[in-house]
Amino acid sequence: MHRRVFWLGLTLVAAGYVCSQTANAPALPEEGIRVSAFAEQSTVPLNRTVQVTIRLEWQGDLDRYEVIDLENLTAQNFEVVGNSSANRVAVVDGRNLSVHDFQYTLRPMSLGMGYVNGLTVRYADASNGKQYRLFTNRVEIRVVDPVAEPGAHDWLYYLAATLLLLAVLVYGYLSLQKKKKLEREKALALAQQQKPIEEQYLEQLKTQIPLDDRELETGEALSRLARLLRRYWSEKHGLPGLEATSEEFLAALHALPIESRAAADVTEVIHSADLAKFSGTGIDRPTLERLYTLFEFQLSSSAQKPQSM
Repeated sequence: MHRRVFWLGLTLVAAGYVCSQTANAPALPEEGIRVSAFAEQSTVPLNRTVQVTIRLEWQGDLDRYEVIDLENLTAQNFEVVGNSSANRVAVVDGRNLSVHDFQYTLRPMSLGMGYVNGLTVRYADASNGKQYRLFTNRVEIRVVDPVAEPGAHDWLYYLAATLLLLAVLVYGYLSLQKKKKLEREKALALAQQQKPIEEQYLEQLKTQIPLDDRELETGEALSRLARLLRRYWSEKHGLPGLEATSEEFLAALHALPIESRAAADVTEVIHSADLAKFSGTGIDRPTLERLYTLFEFQLSSSAQKPQSM
């Protein structure tokens, strides 16, 4: 019984001592104040900056508490390149919520982890002047590979635009040249159609049998001359074409109401070509030139007849 009374009395004495010590120590504000530290992002490229905020929040007006001292912010793998502060008041559940922000702009120094060290905030209750201290948490931020700067790849767009423009210009130029070529060919074809047949064959004669070529092979030249002559008479007078034999062609030729001299000249050219082809003896250059002249004279004479009328 005496032991119980002893322990009860000892407990009451201890409780009284604790109460007296609590009453003498500075108490936290009635509504409380909270401090936090955070970064706007957990990773930051090496060539960018990151913003870290030290935030104090409390219930009531802004002037309820006064920040007496804010320890200088320190960090590993970052340098402080700027800072600012801001106050604002929001209404939450019908009561004012005051926010005091201290913001720091940090620039990374190298790849890897970086840290913003915790710091001490000293503030005072404006109503009674009592001072308090709070400590912020440490903030971790990872520094990652740098990113492309704005406009770094603009040259690719300019290059693509230039190449596209160049392609359009080249396409337009080629299309224009093709159009002009078609127009020239069309005009040439129209001119050929309007040109007398004798003039057309005179041009072909000079092109296919160039007598000024000293390397001209006379046998092949005579064969081309005979074919050209037969095509002319076939187109001009409706005689059988190259598919007919020489005898069939000459028979149809002699049936035409033409001068005997013209028929004889054509016959000589055809027989000379057949003889050179089947005998293999060939033909000398003077003979080729004489036969060439016979056909040329026929064409020239026929071309001049309409003008003499």
